[in-house]
Amino acid sequence: MLPLRSRLFLCRVITIFLLVLLAVASYAQTTDVLVLSTGSKQVMTQKIQALGGKIRHDFANVNAVSATVPTAALTVLSASSELKVRKTGVFSLPLPADPKSRPKARFFWISPA
Repeated sequence: MLPLRSRLFLCRVITIFLLVLLAVASYAQTTDVLVLSTGSKQVMTQKIQALGGKIRHDFANVNAVSATVPTAALTVLSASSELKVRKTGVFSLPLPADPKSRPKARFFWISPA
């Protein structure tokens, strides 16, 4: 049996290890988002990359990018007044009633996060 002082030290070491492991695991999770900017697209891209994010698509006609960012970085990005962050989703369009006909318009709705 270990003395009380050694047991307390061991408990502290294990607790610190588990907290670090939990922090690393939560940081490693990523989320796909759309980021819209009222400012410079270059500054927006730099912020995303500085937080460990990856730009997946840079939209040409809109000041926005599609990115994969660590889940822990979402709060930092959302806190910026010049950025709007929205989680992305995959949407399927229904098949037309007649296989030969095509729908005239396609609408994609992205719900706010």
